[in-house]
Formats: sequence, C-alpha cells, structure tokens
Amino acid sequence: PELLRAALRGCDALFATYFVRFVDGSGDPHARAAANLANLFDAAAAEGVKVVFSSHTRTSLDSPFSYIAGKARAEQSLRESGANYAIVRPCGIFGDTPAESILMNNAAWVLRRSPLFLTAGDGGQPFQPVHVRDMA
Repeated sequence: PELLRAALRGCDALFATYFVRFVDGSGDPHARAAANLANLFDAAAAEGVKVVFSSHTRTSLDSPFSYIAGKARAEQSLRESGANYAIVRPCGIFGDTPAESILMNNAAWVLRRSPLFLTAGDGGQPFQPVHVRDMA
C-alpha cells in the first residue's frame, strides 16, 4: 500500500481500467483483482486522488458470474474508500484496430453467420458502445 501511495502522490486523478477477463485455473482471479483494486482505491483516497473506475453495465455482489461479482466488489471498495470517484459503465468498447474491438468483432462475426442475434430481456435495453479514445 505504501508503494501505491508513493506512486499516486502528486496525481490529480486515477483512471482505473484494470481487471482480469479470464480465469487462469488458480483460484478466483476476479476476487484477487477486486482486492488489488481495493488497495489501489484506499491509496488514492489517502493521497486525495480522484478515481474514475471502468466497471460493468450491471454489477451485483450476488452474481453467479465471478467477473461481474468481482467488479461489484471493486465498486463497493471504491465507495467505501472515501475517495472522490466516478464509475463508468461502458457496455462495449471498440476502437480503430481489431485488437481494440474484440467484442464488436465477435458480435459482427455472429451477425454474419447467423439468421438471428439474441439479446437479453425484451430487447429494449440500450446498447451504446464507447470508442476506446472516449474512454481515455
């Protein structure tokens, strides 16, 4: 924690996009990521650094999906840290290159090969992807 504080000293804002997408087979990496973020948020609060955290559109501590529950735990830690914060909830991020547009490319691949594209719920939920430069 002290190294994090020293690294943040003199900063005005922290844009936290860190998280883990895939399970590597050694425990719950999403819980570890949430714990790492809790330490980072506490350090930011101690140094008076504002935090902008990139989360998920629908987080829940009770989610059966460890990724979503982990994001919820990270949000909870941020709220409890005492830092001045904002939580950004992009539903999809795309960019100028294929590497920056994995979700959109996967959706396009399905649309090209399938006669239908299923959405959750009644289909009325907005889907508003964000360009990677707008996230920066």
